[in-house]
Amino acid sequence: MGLSVKNTNKAIQILEIIAGKSLKLYAYDEETKFKTDVILGADRKFDGSYESICMNVKNIPSDVLDEFEVRSHDIGNSSYIRNEWEEKTEETENLTQIGWF
Repeated sequence: MGLSVKNTNKAIQILEIIAGKSLKLYAYDEETKFKTDVILGADRKFDGSYESICMNVKNIPSDVLDEFEVRSHDIGNSSYIRNEWEEKTEETENLTQIGWF
């Protein structure tokens, strides 16, 4: 079950607060999946909500992870932190993805 419209908007708001700036929303796909400084939305629904919302951070500082942990509970959906990638490339080195599904 994906995010509701309300939780999609809240997730975007939280990720922008954590990033400290406004971020552009991209569709999560093969071309964007490792992109940083953006918000990624996977599987957009007819009502504007998404199956999941996330962002990628290179060399993520511990205070950013702590902030995400605290704010992740503001949304009822499952949150996640991903730092293991099948693709072992320069692009994925020290890359962490945080978000909700």
